[in-house]
Amino acid sequence: KDLIKSVIIEEKNKFVKTLANGEKEFNKEVTKLKAQGKDMIDGKKVIVAAHGNSLRALVKYLENISDKDIINLNIPTGVPLVYELDENFKVLSKRYLGDQEAISKAMEAVKNQGKSK
Repeated sequence: KDLIKSVIIEEKNKFVKTLANGEKEFNKEVTKLKAQGKDMIDGKKVIVAAHGNSLRALVKYLENISDKDIINLNIPTGVPLVYELDENFKVLSKRYLGDQEAISKAMEAVKNQGKSK
């Protein structure tokens, strides 16, 4: 029991650190672009590549998901996630690219990771 509790606390601490770093880096890059007279808006498409906790942290930040709810978010591995944002980086729309049935199965697979068989 204590070992499981320790692992959960350690993983939560890693995620919190990743979240803080992810927000900081995202804002740093946006600020840097603005300082150069560039903008991520103006109809431009920007690709952000992320994986695992980095992606989860960015999704949490963009969608303002609570700490409680982020735990239940199942992001499929290797499936492009597209956001449409307004000028204040508020989410207007979100969608995964690809076959929706395959994406649902991939999300279910993520949900079932770590469950006993």
